[in-house]
Order: sequence, then structure tokens, then C-alpha cells
Amino acid sequence: MNTPVGFHAQLSTYTLPEDTPIKYTDVKFNKGGCYSTITGKFTANIHGLYYFEQYWVMWYDQVQYLSIKKNGIEQCRSLGIYYSTDTYAYNAPSCSAVMDLAVGDEVWVTSSHGKRVHIPELTGFTGFLIKAYV
Repeated sequence: MNTPVGFHAQLSTYTLPEDTPIKYTDVKFNKGGCYSTITGKFTANIHGLYYFEQYWVMWYDQVQYLSIKKNGIEQCRSLGIYYSTDTYAYNAPSCSAVMDLAVGDEVWVTSSHGKRVHIPELTGFTGFLIKAYV
């Protein structure tokens, strides 16, 4: 089976929901149609090994983290800490995970402790099928 599946989407707003899926609505690529801007979730349509990554530029004056979740279970977390008091200093955390997905498994990103990002177009979620299982 050689069916390509992959997506890349970015934020179109500065505001993040807390503890619910982030909806990345600026879709750059969605081969296979597995990523939904309505739910903010990727739903596997092929049983296989997948790669996912989230990246973001944090808002100043806060501590926050974003997590990639598979069926509600955290797979990785990136932590952003504003560390400067005299000047604007931003960091750009990210995390990635490789995971087995069955057909119907869902993957999404959530935010905790923070409500904003600094640059929406530098904040995204991406994933793709590495290898389908036969």
C-alpha cells in the first residue's frame, strides 16, 4: 500500500483554547483529508506508523505548554517560559512524536496554562504517514 497521507496547518488567530483541541485553520497541505479544521484533529484512515510535530512562538509574560495527544493521552509536551524582564524575548518550543495509529485513532494538540501565541503563522501542527502496515 503506497497511499500518501500528510498535513500541515497553522494558526490564524493569537488566541488558544485551554485543554481542548487547538484548531489550526490555515491549512497548507492535507493529502488524504485526515486533518479537520472543524475539530482540530487528525483522524487516521490507514493503520500505520506516523510522525507528528507541533511548534509555536510563545506569548511573553507567561509559562505555558502545548501537548500532542493520541486519543486523549499525551505523547509529548513542549514548554515555553518567558525568561526576560527588561526586553521582549520569545522562545519557539516544539515537540514531535512517532506513533502507531489504527484506523480511527485521533491526534491533536492542546494548550495548558497559556492563552495566546505571539506569531500565529509560526505556530503549526504537522504529521504524515511513515509506513502503512499490511
